[in-house]
Amino acid sequence: MIKLPLSLLSLLLTAVFVMAPFQDAEAKRFGGGRSFGGRPLYSMPYKRSAIPKKPLYNRQQAAQRQATAQRNQAARQSWRNRGGLLGMLAPFLIGGLLGALFFGGAFEHINLADILVLGGLAFLAFKLLARRPQPAAESPYGGSGYDPGPDASPTGGFRATESAPRRPFDTDLLFGRKGARTVEAPPPELPADFDVDAFLEEAKSLFLRLQEAWNRGEMADIRALTTDEVFMEIKDQWQQEDSGEPTEVLELDAQLLDYRRDEDGEEAAVLFTALLREGRHPPEQIEEIWHFVRPRRQFNAGWRLDGIQQVED
Repeated sequence: MIKLPLSLLSLLLTAVFVMAPFQDAEAKRFGGGRSFGGRPLYSMPYKRSAIPKKPLYNRQQAAQRQATAQRNQAARQSWRNRGGLLGMLAPFLIGGLLGALFFGGAFEHINLADILVLGGLAFLAFKLLARRPQPAAESPYGGSGYDPGPDASPTGGFRATESAPRRPFDTDLLFGRKGARTVEAPPPELPADFDVDAFLEEAKSLFLRLQEAWNRGEMADIRALTTDEVFMEIKDQWQQEDSGEPTEVLELDAQLLDYRRDEDGEEAAVLFTALLREGRHPPEQIEEIWHFVRPRRQFNAGWRLDGIQQVED
C-alpha cells in the first residue's frame, strides 16, 4: 500500500526535473520567444508561407550588377577618349583639305597628307551613317494606327516598369485568411542611396547587443535600442523571469524582407535565423522577424527595435 504512492511521487518529481530545464530555456533569450511590438499585427506570428520566395536583396546579384555597371562605365569612358582624339585631329584634316582645294595642287600627286584627309572623311561619313535612326520593326498590331507604348510586351500585355506603384503588405496572405491572393506581389523598390549590406550588419549588431544586454540585465542599454512599446514588454518579461544562465549566439544570419521610406521616416523588416545555446542546454535554431524603425528627425540616432514576430508554419 505504501509503494504505490511513493512510486507515483517519484515519477512526478522526475517529470518536473526533466521538463523544468526546457521550460526555462524557452524564456531566457531576448524576447522570450513571443510576438509583440508597436503595432497590433506584431503580436501575431508571421506565417512562413508569407516569406517571399525571392529575397528583396541578393548580395550576389547586386555584386554582378555593380560589376556590369563598372564595365559599362569603363567602355563609355574609352569611347569618350577616342572621340576626343578624333575631335582634335578633325580640324587639322579639314584645314588641310581646304588648303589643298583653294591654293591648288589638290590631289595632283597623292601623298601622305591626302591619304589622311581621305581617311578622315571616310571615318566621318561612317559615323554619320551609323547615327541614322534604324527603321522600326513591323508592329504586331498592323496598320491600325494604335501605338501600345513602351510598356507593351510582344504578347499584347504590359510589362512592369520601375514607375509601377508599390503594393502594401497582403495581410490576408500574412495571417492565412481565406481568399488570399496566390500571386506574389512584387517587392518594393530599394532607394539607390540605401546600403543594404551596411544595414544588415547594423541589424545583426543590434541583435547581439540586445541579447547581451538581456543576459546582463542592463535595462538602460535595452531602452536606448528599442521603442517605448518594446521596452515595456521586455521590462515586464525581466521582472517575471528568474535570473538564469546567459544565452550564447553561435550563428546568426539576416535577410531583408521589407524596407519602406516616407516623410515620417524609415521602416525595415529583417528575418533572423540564429543558432542559440542557453547555458548547458543543447543549441536551438530559431527564426524571428524583427521590425526596425528610424524616424526622420532621428536619422543620425540609429535604428530601434519596434517589434518581434515568431515564424510559424
